[in-house]
Amino acid sequence: MEKSLISLEFCTFTLYIFINKSIIMKNIDCLICLQGLREVNAPNMEPKFNMRVSHNIRQLEEVSTDLEKAREISDEFKTYNDERIALNTKHAEKDDAGNPKKVVVAGPGGQEIENFIIKAVADPKSPYNKEMDRLKEKHKAAIDARDAQVEKYTTLLDEEAEGLKLLKVDEDMIPKGLNRNASNAVYFMTKIDLDDEEETPAKPDKKK
Repeated sequence: MEKSLISLEFCTFTLYIFINKSIIMKNIDCLICLQGLREVNAPNMEPKFNMRVSHNIRQLEEVSTDLEKAREISDEFKTYNDERIALNTKHAEKDDAGNPKKVVVAGPGGQEIENFIIKAVADPKSPYNKEMDRLKEKHKAAIDARDAQVEKYTTLLDEEAEGLKLLKVDEDMIPKGLNRNASNAVYFMTKIDLDDEEETPAKPDKKK
């Protein structure tokens, strides 16, 4: 099963700056924050904190919706992909029940991808590779368009989100018991001054 596009375990938030009550964040960071904020769930949450989290989720969902539209697969590429899967199923190694064998591999962005086990792929002159070459040539326009779309989407993730109006919260509003993902997402909402977190050495007493 495909996991989330963004892995919170290996992502960190980009530096953000508040200007006129707006916040500058990259689109990819918006997706990361949204995942974490959706996991905010703890007993005895203050209404003000809950309201601000809900507001920020709505703001980030607008960004997420736009990004989803930018990566939406065309009908032409769906047709190619269906035919590609059918071809892979046909040539894949089969288990005792006659089902195609698959292996899970790590994909980009923390995805887990299931690949068919096809021994014939190693032979350039195999019937499988010849059929695959013909299939790719048949759908070349759709494949090229999809490659360009993915490249554009990857660039878009690194661009700044526009028009964000996110609300911050005070540290003492944050409830206990949040999981790691939720805590990471809530972190950027706080007004913590990191410099104040460092231990300040005691000043010597002045002599009277």
